[in-house]
Amino acid sequence: MIDPYDDASDRVLSARVSLDPVDPSRVARTCRAWLQRGWEDLLVELSTAVAAREPGVKATVTACRTERDPLRGTRYTPARFASTLDLIGERPLVAQVDVYTEESHRAYGCATLTATRVVDDNAWVRLEIAADLGDAFDPDTGYDRWVDFMTEVLSDADPAYGEITTVRGDGLNTELDLALRRLDRDSIEQSRRVLRGYAWVTVVPQELVERLGGVAAIEGTGAVTQVRPLASGGVLLRATPSPEEYDDAAMDRLFRLLAPVLPVGEPRTLPGWPTRHQVVYVDAATVVDR
Repeated sequence: MIDPYDDASDRVLSARVSLDPVDPSRVARTCRAWLQRGWEDLLVELSTAVAAREPGVKATVTACRTERDPLRGTRYTPARFASTLDLIGERPLVAQVDVYTEESHRAYGCATLTATRVVDDNAWVRLEIAADLGDAFDPDTGYDRWVDFMTEVLSDADPAYGEITTVRGDGLNTELDLALRRLDRDSIEQSRRVLRGYAWVTVVPQELVERLGGVAAIEGTGAVTQVRPLASGGVLLRATPSPEEYDDAAMDRLFRLLAPVLPVGEPRTLPGWPTRHQVVYVDAATVVDR
């Protein structure tokens, strides 16, 4: 198993999605579902603790309308959260919930749920949920909950890209972006022409599924554990039952499956970054006839 962050001993799950601005109403529905269901269903242990005002747990809500407004969180209340969800239709720059706790006995520790536009007046939207895993996190059911959440929320979304990973990322860049020195803006805007990356769970847009031969062809390779078609287009690929099983061999199978739609170039390490990123250090162009 590759350890992408040599000095990281904590466990984290991070889900990220890219949405293009072609259908604003669909984007708004997806953003609202991402925040509401992420808070009420996926991270229900934390949201319940916040609602009960349990000691040691606190939450903030951030709603920033434009790039000129201050990015400032306020104490979570159900009314403020509801107002933030209502704001989604106005395409705010940031709509976010943060939970803070130093307790480790829960299923989750600190967590962030975000729906945000890319800055510099870019209309693309980024969704993210990142949560530290606590002592009470149950792998037998917890990983399935994350995959089910991703599948259900994105069913109506026609996403341009998505992933669930154990890497603590920087929001915009994927591990492959960093290893290929790709600009995040180029990666986002080209995501329906070349796949932004790949991870333990990868969401492939409809256009690239077709280039891979369709859902049946992907299933026929046996390269991944689950292939879940999304109703509005695209497919969710689960490489292995758990991230712990997503080892070098599993990652190589996924890489070779997706190589025809990956950006060309040989991945390299970055000075000052961890020794290796969670990618296969091979140029995708060398393993496929383009």
